[in-house]
Amino acid sequence: MTLASNEAATAIPARWSRPKIGRDRHAIILVAAMVVVASAWNASVGLSWSMPLAPKLAIPAACLLYALYYRIFRPREFHIPDFMLYAALWILLALFGAKMTYLAATLNFPEQDRLLQSIDSALGFQWLAWDAWIARHPWLHESLQVAYGSIGWQPFLSIPLLSFLGPRRRNAEFLAAGLIGLVITTIIATFIPATGPSFVPGAHSELDKVLTALHSRSHVPLPYMGIVTFPSYHTVLAILFVYAHRGIRWTFPFFALLNFFMLLSTPTFGNHYLVDMLGGTAVAVVTIALVRWQREVLTGVPVKAGPLVPPY
Repeated sequence: MTLASNEAATAIPARWSRPKIGRDRHAIILVAAMVVVASAWNASVGLSWSMPLAPKLAIPAACLLYALYYRIFRPREFHIPDFMLYAALWILLALFGAKMTYLAATLNFPEQDRLLQSIDSALGFQWLAWDAWIARHPWLHESLQVAYGSIGWQPFLSIPLLSFLGPRRRNAEFLAAGLIGLVITTIIATFIPATGPSFVPGAHSELDKVLTALHSRSHVPLPYMGIVTFPSYHTVLAILFVYAHRGIRWTFPFFALLNFFMLLSTPTFGNHYLVDMLGGTAVAVVTIALVRWQREVLTGVPVKAGPLVPPY
C-alpha cells in the first residue's frame, strides 16, 4: 500500500472533520457581549442580588472546559462538545438576560397598563373571566402550570436533542434566536413597562418589592424573577422552541404540543394581557427573519436557494 493510500485510509471523513471554534464564534461573541454590557451596567447602577453570581457560573464554566477538552483531544466527536458549549451559553443567557431586564426597569419610563388594558378590551379579551375559567378546571389548571414552568427546562432538553438529532448548526441558530428575541423584548419593555392585569400596587408581593427597589435604585438584594409584561417573552420562546425543532420528526410533535399549552398558560400564570402575547408573536416573527438573514450573510447561501440549515 502506498503512502498516499495510507493517508487516505487514515484521513478523517469530511462529515467528522474537526469542528472549529470559529464556527461557533458568533454565538460566543453575542453572549460575551451581553455579559459585558450587563456587568458594566450593573456596576454603574449598583444593583445587588440575593444569590451570589459565582456559584451560578460554576456549571457553565465546567461545561465550557468540557467542550474545549473535546474540541482539542477528541476532535472526531461533534455532538458532545456542541451540547456542552450551548448548555453553557444558554445558562449565561438566562442569568445575564434577567439582569438586563432588571437594569432596563431602572430607567423608570411611565407604566402603560391602562393602554394595554384598553387594547385587550378592544379585542374583547377579559383577563379575569379567562383566569376564572381556568380555575374552574383543576386538571387544566395543573397542566398549564407545568407547561408554563417548562420555559426553565425546555432549552436544556432541546440542546442535546438538537445536537444528536438536528441538522448541524441548529443549536447555534437556536441560541441566536433566543438572544435576539430577548434583546428586542427588553428594548420594547424598557419604553412600554407594565405590571400586568393582576398586579396590585402596595400589596407587598415579591414583584412589588422588586419593582419598588428597581425604581428607587436601592441596594436591597434582589431575587431573579420575570418582570417583563409587554411583550411576553414566554410567547417569544414558545414559538422559537417549536421553530428550533422544525423538520425533526421525533421531537417536533412533542414541542409543538407542549408550547401550545405554554401559550394557553401565559395569561394566567404569567400575569399577561392578551396584547402581550400578540407583541411576543410579532417579536418572534421578527427574530426568525433576523436569524435567517444572519445565516445568509454569514454563510453566503441565500435562504430561498439553499437548505434551511447549511450542512456544515
